[in-house]
Amino acid sequence: MIAATALTLVLLLACACTDQVGLAHGDPGRDTSPQTPLVPDSSNATVASASAAPLSQAAPTPLPRSTLQPSLPAINAAGNAAAPSVGEFSAVTVTLSEHATQLAAADPRLTASAVATAVEHELEAQQLLAPGSAAPPLAITVDEFTSTLASNAVVLGYTFRNVLLIGEVTVPGPAARPPFAVHARARLTTRDAGGNSGSLMPLYTRFAQLVVADLRGVAPPTEPAPR
Repeated sequence: MIAATALTLVLLLACACTDQVGLAHGDPGRDTSPQTPLVPDSSNATVASASAAPLSQAAPTPLPRSTLQPSLPAINAAGNAAAPSVGEFSAVTVTLSEHATQLAAADPRLTASAVATAVEHELEAQQLLAPGSAAPPLAITVDEFTSTLASNAVVLGYTFRNVLLIGEVTVPGPAARPPFAVHARARLTTRDAGGNSGSLMPLYTRFAQLVVADLRGVAPPTEPAPR
């Protein structure tokens, strides 16, 4: 009996030791392989660093002016794009052809000096006149002049006439080019029914505008509507 009791105690102690060892060394059914430490998600780390990065406080690099604004054509005093330079002229010389000389004898309003003055004024307005310089003169030959009634009717004592001036322009010097013809027309309104009445200044002004516009390669001013 005593032996049996002693055997039972030995068995109980053996079981107790077995359970203690099992707890200390882990459950035999548990995965005892070494655990890999957790690594932060690289994608999350990238997003976090990107959002946390401070914005650059440096001033942006200025772009070249040519990138910001394309070059614009030069603008003249009249507000139009300036044409390529045709050079300057020191003066204007006007010559009457043989036919025009005969016309001037019959109508004293037609003079070479009046035509030259009108053209010089227009050249000066476009900064193309340099008196006394070494620039060549602009040469003009007047070939034709006519003055005809625009209507046989007389309105309130006024007579209307159409006048025409034709000349050939020669450009000498560095800006030389083939001669070109200019046809200028104007409407005169006078109280005198005679063919030689009224000033030809509107005709000369129009002729000068056409000459200088052709030299500059631009459209001339709009022709005034007949009154």
